[in-house]
Amino acid sequence: FSASTQSVNTYFVPTPTKSHVSFAHSLIHTDNYIIMWDCSVHFCTDALFMGGSFFRNKQDYTLKFGLIPKDATSRDDVIWIDSGVAGAIVHPLHAWEEVIEEHQD
Repeated sequence: FSASTQSVNTYFVPTPTKSHVSFAHSLIHTDNYIIMWDCSVHFCTDALFMGGSFFRNKQDYTLKFGLIPKDATSRDDVIWIDSGVAGAIVHPLHAWEEVIEEHQD
C-alpha cells in the first residue's frame, strides 16, 4: 500500500482500480513465469456483517490469466490473457514450459 497515492501497487491484478477481491488464493510457477488468475468468483466482505456466503459469482466478469516474468520490474511486464468467458480456478496442480524446436528437412 502506498500512503502517498492511497492505492495498492501490485502485479497481481489486471487493473489497479478494480473494486473487488478475486477468489484466487493460489498461484503456480514455471522456470521463468509466475501464473496468476483473476476469476469470476469474488469475495463479498459485506457478508461479515449481513450474513450469507462470502462468495459471489459475477458472470459478467471474465476469467483472466496473468503471466508474470520472474524478472518483472513493473506492471507493464505482466501479460494478461482474457479468456472471454466467466470462470474460476481454485486449486491448480501443475505448470510447465515447453520449447518446441523447429527442424528443417
